Amino acid sequence: MSQIKKTELHANLVKHNVYIFAITEANLTAEKLIYYQLSGYTLYRLPKYRQVASGILIGISKSLFAEFKIVKEIGNSEDKSEIVKVNVWKKGNIFTIYAICSPPNNKPDFTSLYITSKTIMIGDFNAHSPKWGYKDTNTAGKEKEDLLNTSVSELIYNDTDPSTYLHFNVAQTTPDLLLKSSDISTNT
Repeated sequence: MSQIKKTELHANLVKHNVYIFAITEANLTAEKLIYYQLSGYTLYRLPKYRQVASGILIGISKSLFAEFKIVKEIGNSEDKSEIVKVNVWKKGNIFTIYAICSPPNNKPDFTSLYITSKTIMIGDFNAHSPKWGYKDTNTAGKEKEDLLNTSVSELIYNDTDPSTYLHFNVAQTTPDLLLKSSDISTNT
């Protein structure tokens, strides 16, 4: 992340009073984490895996208490997804946040996600489905649809929202999704 992007990110975090943020494909090693410090935030990371665009960076406002856990790393399994879990305490409530990165052409396994009340899932799912603007459905999209149909989670998506990815050939898609448990609709 360039210094200009880091400054822009911090300005947006302050402007929008962001308590928690996640960056997928952060590509951070332990040595480089010192260059990404943002005042007012505690940073947690899932380190990058070899030479692949991977890793997750989580920032939590220092006004919150949080517990960070790596759920799944790329490793050598068939599922190449990365998943981290953060439990956050705010005003006596516990919120669970999963940050997920699933590379293209991957069949993600979401069985390690425990979705109950006060749960948010955010990330780069690379999941195609007409439900969130794609013309087709891929394997990851089917897995995400199955998760939506079998859990208390809801998709936060509106087809008038801007795309989350702009390809160099000008194609625009929405591989980044936000899901939340139905009990926190008004607060998400």
